[in-house]
Amino acid sequence: MLIVQGVRLAAALCAVASVDVSGRLADRRPLQALGWFAGRAVEVVGRKDAFAVTARPDARTTIGGQGHLVLPSSVRRSCGIGPGHRLLVLAYPDRSLLVAYTMSALELMLSRYAEEHEAT
Repeated sequence: MLIVQGVRLAAALCAVASVDVSGRLADRRPLQALGWFAGRAVEVVGRKDAFAVTARPDARTTIGGQGHLVLPSSVRRSCGIGPGHRLLVLAYPDRSLLVAYTMSALELMLSRYAEEHEAT
């Protein structure tokens, strides 16, 4: 699971975004919060049930003409993301970073949190 270290949640714009049949994130607000618009080159790195996106001038993925992020098919496959899936998307403008988690990752994080706090 992808964990972002040293980041305050309050510094993040949080959204729940669905993925369409083309692998596009429906919600553009996280990208807009980062100042990423059409044509911006970004690197998308997936890890099982989450992915991170950073702006990189040499990256092969770009923000689409209407300002949407289209997830590369390799990332969708590695993260188990399909059409209609919903993701928790966090944009960190102070770090120029976008992180997204699948609902199964979110369920796992919440269950671990509950287990830790039940024990105390």
